[in-house]
Amino acid sequence: MKTLLKRSNKYKLLLLFILLFTVCVFYDIVRGNNDGLIGRIYFYRLFLRISILLALIYSLLYFAKSRNGVIKTIAYNVLFTFVFLGVFELMAFGYYKFTKTTPNIKPSHILWYENPDFIPVGSKKQLYYGDLESSFGRWRVPNGQLDVERCGDTKKIHYQSNSQGLRDAERNSNTKNRLVFLGDSFTEGVLVNIEDRLSNILEQKTGLEHVNFGINGANPLVYSLIYTQKALPKVDHDAVLVGLFMGNDFETNKTEVNARFINLPIYRPFWNKPLTSDSLSIAYTLANVGQSFESHNVISRPEILRNTRDSLFSTLPFYKKIWVDMEINSYLLNFVYQKGFEMAKANYFKNYKSNFEHAPLGTPNALDFEYSLHKLIEAAKSKKVVFVLIPDIYDINQYKKSKINTLKARLDKIYGPKGAQVIDLLPAFAKYAGDPQKLYITCDGHWTEAGNKFAAEALMAEPVYKDLIQTISSK
Repeated sequence: MKTLLKRSNKYKLLLLFILLFTVCVFYDIVRGNNDGLIGRIYFYRLFLRISILLALIYSLLYFAKSRNGVIKTIAYNVLFTFVFLGVFELMAFGYYKFTKTTPNIKPSHILWYENPDFIPVGSKKQLYYGDLESSFGRWRVPNGQLDVERCGDTKKIHYQSNSQGLRDAERNSNTKNRLVFLGDSFTEGVLVNIEDRLSNILEQKTGLEHVNFGINGANPLVYSLIYTQKALPKVDHDAVLVGLFMGNDFETNKTEVNARFINLPIYRPFWNKPLTSDSLSIAYTLANVGQSFESHNVISRPEILRNTRDSLFSTLPFYKKIWVDMEINSYLLNFVYQKGFEMAKANYFKNYKSNFEHAPLGTPNALDFEYSLHKLIEAAKSKKVVFVLIPDIYDINQYKKSKINTLKARLDKIYGPKGAQVIDLLPAFAKYAGDPQKLYITCDGHWTEAGNKFAAEALMAEPVYKDLIQTISSK
């Protein structure tokens, strides 16, 4: 009996743990929904992590009593390391708690705690935009409206979509002498009203319709899919303008599952090349669009998002699960990430090389960019296709210093034989008489009203664009 009492004292923490777990299970069955949730906490998952931690601690305590000096030393060193990491973890938690700093990857604890910061809230913005299209993801709700205040100057910006989900006026499907405009947020005209954006200014100046299919968060693969799925079958047109923003259009959505993606899983396409084949096919970051954090389905059915996160986590190899679990839960790790990110960002802009200088054309990093534009040109067939290269303020500043700009020549060489032409706005923006920063929203990076107006003037002065407008007008 005494031996039993000694053992129970020795392992009282373990016994208490088992007792608490039993109570939680009983409560969930009798008073809860038998869903593994108590007070928004996935208690099964929480207890699993605690049990792993306890197992490690008891194992180290056991080896710390070993008669083998080496094993004993290792065990004590590991124990002290755990203690120090625990202290630093508390310090990192206090840092974020009291300084109200947001880490680069915000700890969400969503694998054991249903964090309200990472559930769809059904905001006005999400009910206007959303992952709605199974072929390319983000689109707008037809006939939707959204009013926002612009950062920096609190100017009121109005967004309104037509019956097709375009941020554009209603258009007659078979109007002649018309252009289609594809692109991302610069083309859409984010944070400016519709009358002040590039496509509308061009339409007013030329008298030709510029139907705007731009959507923020898109890349060339999405431009190509929007063109083949929406523009080509539904809108008669004579030419295609494609706004290519060099700040992110070389990025791909083919990324490994990590903590950031598990927190906010979104549905995006990418070109996939199987190891056993030379052919390319379109794959997606999720099994279907309804699993996305930005899908409207998950607003009323949060269990879909919960199951999506569980499924994503389960696909990871064991070592990756451990690391992702740490990223989702550790304030210390994210403090290290944050400081590393700040240092990398400072060095990045100190040694900045823009895509106008060193675009990764011909490399795997440019697969989505290059192949998607090839497919877009093929789909357009005999229609004129013009790519418009859009710089940001960093590209402009770098070009003023280096005077290096090879991108247009390289794209001409790739796509010229296929009939496409390229307009580069960087030289015109670099020659802007005033401060080019005034052409960009300081807190956001997109064009101001002045930036859109200047871009329109630059395009109107380009021989390629002037010839295009003249050709279409004379039909």
